[in-house]
Amino acid sequence: MRLVEQAGAPPSANERPRHKADAFDQLWNRTAGWESPRSTYRPRAVAATKEEQVKTVLHDTLREHPPYRQSGRATVSSAHPVATAAGIEILGKEGNVVE
Repeated sequence: MRLVEQAGAPPSANERPRHKADAFDQLWNRTAGWESPRSTYRPRAVAATKEEQVKTVLHDTLREHPPYRQSGRATVSSAHPVATAAGIEILGKEGNVVE
């Protein structure tokens, strides 16, 4: 799997730091709504010299993602933060969420 690569050749040496930062930022933006030490992982992603190192940083970042969220006395867990947010919203409206 190539990291966030546009069609064509891999990024040039001058574009690589931006390319790695973009990969990290896309991951961060898709998992918004949780606290994690961004200041620790983003510099590691940018400083990575190999694609496998960037992937490792992204995986390390995701490991810090909380597996569930609580709303009052209920707990919602899903594989995607958008689904978790939807479950929290439904429970907040006194609905039921079961899958």
